[in-house]
Amino acid sequence: MTYEMTGTIKKIGDLQTFPSGFEKRELLLNDEDPRFPQDIAFSFTRDRTKLLDQFAEGERAKVSFDIRCREFNDRHYID
Repeated sequence: MTYEMTGTIKKIGDLQTFPSGFEKRELLLNDEDPRFPQDIAFSFTRDRTKLLDQFAEGERAKVSFDIRCREFNDRHYID
């Protein structure tokens, strides 16, 4: 299932490249909820990291995303 969120871009992270060749870039989006505003972090991986090149901090943006959970050493991680 795909979800969407609209908010103001608070921070666009630098491209991180790992020895395996994996690439990752993070986006921090403020959801602007009038009662409890929160910053939500999104991870862009592989070729999707280039999508962030067209945006700047302070702009409003809509992000479509999927939620994924994985297990490692009896701990669960949500991306």
